[in-house]
Amino acid sequence: MEKVSRGINRLIHWQYFPLLVLLVVILGLHLATITHPNEPLFDEQHYVPDARRIINGEGTQRMEHPPFAKLIIAGGIEVFGDNPWGWRMPAVILSTIALIAFYDICRKLGGSHKTAFLATMFLGLENLMFLHSGMAMLDIYVVVFTIFAFWFYLKGTRWWWASAICIALAGLSKFGGVLAVIPIGLHWFFVGYKPNMGMHVEVEPVEPVPAVTEQAQLQVAIEVSPIESAGETIAQEATPLPAEPPLQVSEINTEIKKTSWQMYSRPIAFIASMLLAPIAFFLLYGVFEMIIWTKYIPFVVWGHWDQGVVGEIKNALTLTDSIKFSYSGAFPAKPWEWVLSPTGSFYFYGWLVHPENYTNILLPYWYTPSYTGIISPSLWLAGLFVIPYVAVKSFIRQHNPQKNAAIFIGCWIIGTWMVWIPLFLASDRITYIFYYLPTIGAIALGTALIITGFLKRIEKRLSGFWKRFMQLGVATFLLFHLLSFCVLSPLHLWISIPVCTMFLFFALDYLGFGWRFDIEFYISAGIAAIIIRFALYWLLRGWLVTGNAPWGLPEVSMLWVVGSLTGFLITWILFAIIHSFVNRVIRDNALPPESLAHLPQNEIPAV
Repeated sequence: MEKVSRGINRLIHWQYFPLLVLLVVILGLHLATITHPNEPLFDEQHYVPDARRIINGEGTQRMEHPPFAKLIIAGGIEVFGDNPWGWRMPAVILSTIALIAFYDICRKLGGSHKTAFLATMFLGLENLMFLHSGMAMLDIYVVVFTIFAFWFYLKGTRWWWASAICIALAGLSKFGGVLAVIPIGLHWFFVGYKPNMGMHVEVEPVEPVPAVTEQAQLQVAIEVSPIESAGETIAQEATPLPAEPPLQVSEINTEIKKTSWQMYSRPIAFIASMLLAPIAFFLLYGVFEMIIWTKYIPFVVWGHWDQGVVGEIKNALTLTDSIKFSYSGAFPAKPWEWVLSPTGSFYFYGWLVHPENYTNILLPYWYTPSYTGIISPSLWLAGLFVIPYVAVKSFIRQHNPQKNAAIFIGCWIIGTWMVWIPLFLASDRITYIFYYLPTIGAIALGTALIITGFLKRIEKRLSGFWKRFMQLGVATFLLFHLLSFCVLSPLHLWISIPVCTMFLFFALDYLGFGWRFDIEFYISAGIAAIIIRFALYWLLRGWLVTGNAPWGLPEVSMLWVVGSLTGFLITWILFAIIHSFVNRVIRDNALPPESLAHLPQNEIPAV
């Protein structure tokens, strides 16, 4: 029993225990909804029948997309059966593993364990990411292999070949996956890879070195070392240190050129590794196509290559490019709308002005249970701050621990989101909100960096009530993110709310807010929830919910927005009252200092 207790205690204090808890929660939530609905939803209606055709040896009808993700879905059906488990389980497994790699990416970029935990929580419990992680669609495999590509790149030079293979696999899942090479290339170009360049290191404070006088310098320059010879100690004669001649102009220029070139660690290896990505893409494209059409791996791919692998790729790109942008009926969104609108489309702002003209403003994947194609409002709002934050952090001259992470996040955003803007303007190709999915990891990491940096500042500069009040803002944002997940996810509220409530308590404790803060916050939030639900719900419902609410569901209407904001305001007011009351009670019942004078120091009770 003692060994079991010791093992449990060691597990709880393991540095990766919070990540383990998070992964168990996310995996459990996926398994709770994997069979709902029990039929293909949204674009699964294209890919599940296509996977059945591949299994039956009939080839594929979805010629506009590369073969790899379609093969993964078919493989899931072969392993788990032609049912929701077979359709969706590969996405669940691979996306969960990708969260582990994402956590390590945060660490390698210099983030602490708490920063990495927060970023992984934001990503794993984000609505759009959660939906696609449990669906038989192609986009989640682009995200998974993009994360793997970043992870292998940051692992070091000997893993760059694996990063290139993952870039190829991302592109073989969906053509947009090849964009993963842009963040890696930009980061290497601007920063230059260095071993352990981002590992989080706790630096001990260094005492300032006093100024050294010329006399002290002369004394230090005189090195005296005793040498025993023939029973006598002979002191070495002091010799003056020779002065180094100044560098000539030509030598300075050579040194500058050398430094500029040396900032890139093994440039030939990097370039060669990245060239492996297109080679692997074309070769594997031919292999996977042959598997789809022949159901076995051939020993020779050149025969199929001669039949037109390049031609198939051109044909697929032509098919995808032929679908031009139109707002009519398909819920498309232009790339800049993904960031500037909470629903991913400017339809939202039109609905605010003239709701009678809009019956649907959200992208419905499924109605019962509700699969809503929208990024979590918490990360949408955070993205408005993350983008300028990383821009400022990337360009400041002085060194800071978050600069390298900010540069990588900036490259990530440029390569997976901003590049879509010129592509859209040039081609007028239709785009959707879920094309923003590969960028959400960058927003999650940037949000975590902002929050942990804010917590460190208030820990150093504030104390007492104002420190707790600032921590309350962070706790409210975490509550906002988890509440967004509960409302938007396909999980029943009776499952999502209790699980997220317990997980929020765990997260606040891990972040070091303290048990007193946790209890006061939970009491305040609990009372606020009761007030909203039983006192203000019907008043707000009658005011905000009309027959023209977004596809008739109050769960995604302004009722939730106004109700949540009102609830947060009540929580803050109640927290201030409860915190002040508890502090007064503690002060009134504390022993006066004079009564503690006769006690030994180790027996004075803590207040």
